[in-house]
Amino acid sequence: MPGRPKSLDPDFIDADTFVGSKRQDSGGERQLVVVGTRSAKAHTLPGSGNLKIGRHKANDIKIDESSISRFHAVLHLTGSTITIEDLGSANGTRVGGSVVKPGKPAAVGLGETFHLGEVAVLIQSIDRSRK
Repeated sequence: MPGRPKSLDPDFIDADTFVGSKRQDSGGERQLVVVGTRSAKAHTLPGSGNLKIGRHKANDIKIDESSISRFHAVLHLTGSTITIEDLGSANGTRVGGSVVKPGKPAAVGLGETFHLGEVAVLIQSIDRSRK
């Protein structure tokens, strides 16, 4: 939103809210929180499906950061199971400090921080009861 401070933008997530405690997925609504070098943003996730992530506009989730490849990774959502698959990106994908090999999806826990290039990413539950 032009002219509005980022702190008032509903899509802006302050890095202080980026909590990385692993929790069981309750099956409720979830969001992907992306914390880059220039901004942070939350994306509401569907209950299931495959979401392409990268810099190119054809991706389901576009991340405009130099360490992100045009077609970087795919997030696989199957009920409460979440995996991330690297697509042969230049700067890699890491889960729990381990490199995710292209074509070999790695499990990601709810609340677990993972990295796409130099971008920190977290999947968390959405608490609609808070106002």
